[in-house]
Amino acid sequence: MAISATSTVVGYALEYSRREEHKLAKIKESEIQKAQGILSFLLPSFVKKRVKDGKRYIAEDQGVVTVLFCDICDFDAICAEYTPLELTCFLDSLFQKFDQLCEVIGLTKIETVGKTYMACAGLKDSEAEIEDHLKLVSHSRRAVELGMAMINTISSFKLKNGKDLKVKIGINSGPVTAGVVGYHKPQFSLVGDTVNTASRMCSTIQKCNTIQISESTYQLIGDTQGLEFTQKTVEAKGKGTLTTYLVSESSYNEIETLKLDTSFLQSSRIEEKSPSRPRNSIMLEQLEIRQTRDIFKKRRNTETLPQAKILNCNCTETPKQKQFRIQKIEKNHSMMFIGLIIAAVAYGVLFLISLLKLLLTENSLEVVILRGIVLGFIGVLAFIQKRASKFRLYAALMILVVVLMLVVSLMYIIIEEDRENDLVALEVMYIILTLAHTTGLSVAHISWTALLIFVPWVVLTFFNSDFDLHLANSLFVVGFSVINICAVYSRERRLRIYFNLADMAQKEIQKTNELLKQMVPPRALENMKQEKAITDKLKNVTLLYADIVGFTAWSSDKSPKEVVEMLSHMFREFDKSCVDLNVYKVHTIGDCYVVMSYVESQHRDEALECFNMVKMAQRMLEIIRKVNEECGSELNMRIGLHTGKVIAGIIGTHIVRYDIYGPDVLIANKMESGGEPGKINVSDKTKELLESKFPFFNYELNKQVEVKCINRVHNSYFLSVTKS
Repeated sequence: MAISATSTVVGYALEYSRREEHKLAKIKESEIQKAQGILSFLLPSFVKKRVKDGKRYIAEDQGVVTVLFCDICDFDAICAEYTPLELTCFLDSLFQKFDQLCEVIGLTKIETVGKTYMACAGLKDSEAEIEDHLKLVSHSRRAVELGMAMINTISSFKLKNGKDLKVKIGINSGPVTAGVVGYHKPQFSLVGDTVNTASRMCSTIQKCNTIQISESTYQLIGDTQGLEFTQKTVEAKGKGTLTTYLVSESSYNEIETLKLDTSFLQSSRIEEKSPSRPRNSIMLEQLEIRQTRDIFKKRRNTETLPQAKILNCNCTETPKQKQFRIQKIEKNHSMMFIGLIIAAVAYGVLFLISLLKLLLTENSLEVVILRGIVLGFIGVLAFIQKRASKFRLYAALMILVVVLMLVVSLMYIIIEEDRENDLVALEVMYIILTLAHTTGLSVAHISWTALLIFVPWVVLTFFNSDFDLHLANSLFVVGFSVINICAVYSRERRLRIYFNLADMAQKEIQKTNELLKQMVPPRALENMKQEKAITDKLKNVTLLYADIVGFTAWSSDKSPKEVVEMLSHMFREFDKSCVDLNVYKVHTIGDCYVVMSYVESQHRDEALECFNMVKMAQRMLEIIRKVNEECGSELNMRIGLHTGKVIAGIIGTHIVRYDIYGPDVLIANKMESGGEPGKINVSDKTKELLESKFPFFNYELNKQVEVKCINRVHNSYFLSVTKS
């Protein structure tokens, strides 16, 4: 009966444990998928892992590619008319369509910044993943096809004022370097003169819903069927006179174009079907583990739990093994406790039977005393089990009790003449069952203790009067022991696999979340995890726009890798200053660096935030002076500050960057462009906020900054510190 009861409890506990492990594994799997999914929106797959592992300087030559810029026309007026929620829905819907177009036409989305959508065709890693029929089309032609598909797609969008949505699209081809710049908030970007020229292709367009391509793109298109080109020249900032081409669809119906099918865009999502996978295979894939045995391999800076061994002579215990042992005992606490209670009841009954036989017949006193001692030990161990089971001394006491149980059985065989050999064999089998499932020992300790039990039992076979019966019972005991040890081994191996997987998954989640916290503000990150499209309207936020003066000329004769290296070094120092001064880096756009004063503090001091932004501006000028000394360059920086209202947040789930919008964002940008190299140009709003609490700045009137599209005019001032 004790064997049946213990087996029932063990079976129930093991099934319950398996279900709990499966449930927890799914939770971890979901957390990893969610964190890595968010990271995938922020960084391309071919740099994501390296950035997550802590690498902050990545520069890879991508050869000749084609870069596309798409700007929303009259975007500042749209921001002024739309509420934050309306702007969220509008941009999410639009950029989601663009994302799907990129996927079907064979381009890689690079980034979205405010009104601008940037994509690229021809990146080496991305080209390896696109479908074969797309590889037959030149990357320049694919970029043009994307531009035309974008213009066709926006025809279904109506603005709040009833007007049609319009865009401008510029395309250029040439060599680029794909890199990651920044330290605290690493950001993927394409660097090279090719990107600057693509931007100029977009900004020099006079008429909306127009595609303008450079001479280099025109030369690389190859098959021009279905396309018409209008040659023209434009004056581009920092580039001089450029030959460009306006692209449109051919008006001749008999010409068969290469236009790609985009009818799938009638649905809002691309459905993906994946084959069913075995249990834990998704987590193994997420953790980059090819086979189960790799789970036990020691990884860099990570101690893993070794595989379970049936026989192991090592008595030492590493911290990781101790953690596993304690965790296993905590999970099996109820099973161990109930097993001890069943053992106490069973040996209590045996003790009473032995005591009655002693009183009524000539039974052995030694057996009664030993049964009483065993019963007492079991009672004590059951009483202290919850508090003491985590200590190794408790395991030693459990082995001692099992040995005492065996001694009682052996003495019963030796002393009692009218013994029942079958009952004694059952008692030994029960001892094995108790040892395997209620002691909390490792499979190696259970195996050694089982041998300790079995050897004396076999030896007694040769001294037993009924040799054949004892030998048969011995074989039953051996078979029962092997089955239990195999079951324990299988369970411990599964527990060790789960322990290592859970540990790796937790480290992966922690590492990914730490990176995400650097790249996205906490509130926005939480919204992304909950798949909420929520933006905030913030008041009295000071914005900083900084642009490197002379960067285009300096980078014109430098390799893209040299440009990435210089930017990475400079932006790394900027990022560290952001952390020191408690301001938030919004993003970088080429050589432009954008900072916001708001860092999600519950008790804001808006004047102090503004003061920290001024300190940030001063620090940036110091840093660029040091960079000039180190690199022998003659770069400078133009910095503009403005204080006002902004719409901030992550829009939907397809925009890869935390961004800021609104008329005051445009004004801050104008403060930068209306400034002078080496000076800090602040608006009248920023000046008023600083003067309310920090009167030790000098202000020299610069000029009026007028933003016609939103009917706003602000005075600007060059800020300097008084000698006092």
